Amino acid sequence: MNNTLRNLVLACGLAVAGAASADVVLYQHDGFRGQTMTVDHQAWNLDRRGFNDEVSSVVIRSGTWQLCEDARFEGRCVTLGPGRYPSLGRMGLNDKLSSLRPVEQHYGREGRYEDRAAYDREHNREYRDNQYNNHDRY
Repeated sequence: MNNTLRNLVLACGLAVAGAASADVVLYQHDGFRGQTMTVDHQAWNLDRRGFNDEVSSVVIRSGTWQLCEDARFEGRCVTLGPGRYPSLGRMGLNDKLSSLRPVEQHYGREGRYEDRAAYDREHNREYRDNQYNNHDRY
């Protein structure tokens, strides 16, 4: 295999591996359009990355994530599991997202270690409003 072809195959492999390891992709506009930003760890303040109050749609590739309207995970927050969210308007976060972080797993009611989003899906829980700490679950 000549060097050019080998380098091309290597570059394609790295691009695919990089995309596969990303956890969350933020999109500037509804319907996964506009500028994007990939996040694979907590982001205390999207303003530092030039993406504060700019996000309108999200793809969560893995894990469960908490998205908050204020920096430092304050203000109203929602918790989302893997999936495609073409509009954050339904959640009241359209152009309001300022911070996000992965949510760790926890011990469930049955005493087994589990992913909370998977538990909610399994038990047909789609939304829960917690008025005491401003965290909503979808």
